[in-house]
Amino acid sequence: MNKDHCRRAACLRHVSRTMLVIVALACGCSGDTRLGGLAVNSQRDEAGRVSEGPPEARKKSGARQVRVAAIQMLPATGEPKANVERAARLVREAVEKRGAQLIILPETTLTGYASPSDKDMTLARTRKMAEPVPGPSVNHFARLAAELKVYIIWGLHERSDDKYYNAAVLLSPKGEILGTYRKVHINKYESHMGWTNGDRFQVWSCEIDGVSFNLGIMICFDREVPEAARCLTVFGADIIAIPQATGCTCDIPIHRDQLRVRAYENEVYIAMANWAGPVFKGHSMIISPSGEVIRLGTRDEEILDAVLDLDALKKHHENGIYGLHHRRPEAYGPLLERQ
Repeated sequence: MNKDHCRRAACLRHVSRTMLVIVALACGCSGDTRLGGLAVNSQRDEAGRVSEGPPEARKKSGARQVRVAAIQMLPATGEPKANVERAARLVREAVEKRGAQLIILPETTLTGYASPSDKDMTLARTRKMAEPVPGPSVNHFARLAAELKVYIIWGLHERSDDKYYNAAVLLSPKGEILGTYRKVHINKYESHMGWTNGDRFQVWSCEIDGVSFNLGIMICFDREVPEAARCLTVFGADIIAIPQATGCTCDIPIHRDQLRVRAYENEVYIAMANWAGPVFKGHSMIISPSGEVIRLGTRDEEILDAVLDLDALKKHHENGIYGLHHRRPEAYGPLLERQ
């Protein structure tokens, strides 16, 4: 197939998919919409927005599927108690009304993205709100995870001895702390936050309702560095969860495209949970391994949920050309050198 033929074929496929989705949504249709070869069971909710079916219909017999929810909540910056209460209410809603099995909360959920440059905020005050792991808020959400029998990713300013981290804790359906991911890439505009960089990536083996999947976590700016998602892919991630706090996803379209590329080039599902409201502006996303946007948030507080089909992901890997296909690690030595 020559290049012109490839371009025409790709264009026709894109137009065909787009027209099918537009026609289905315009007609108020529900059913199995194929996005880039991956199934998304979609229908309109009472507000006219697309959702992925009721909890009782979330799983086909024998299918390997998991329902993920990205909680796009309004922050109460610098008010841990208010954030804990709001997050707990939204987690409960995601499970009881949407059937979510994996729930992702925004970056530093406990305090909001409390920056010393904010009004009435200082580095000393942000550090006073930091907690250890385990600690009060982590223990609270561990109990909630056990009660609801789900996985929860909870973000906080973590205090460990004399160091402070931007951290996300993975809590299991048994109420266990499976692990803590510490943000590796602290960018120059965050240097005043006083965080220590994390030094490793990790993927956790998870199982819920008899379905196994591998979960990786990145935090916000990690997404800007391709090596972060690629490390998680090499470690076997099926899903990459991204707690986030930035207005870039709303204001700068390429930041949405960037997340699509991370999913596409690594052949993984991505679920990103951002803060709602006028500062960070929402636009949370759930993205398929083909780079298609399954769910895209508004600026308002909301719960985005989708069923992720792990059987379709396996087939995508088998037929794919990206991800772990064709890697030549022996040629990547310069990536390990500091410039």
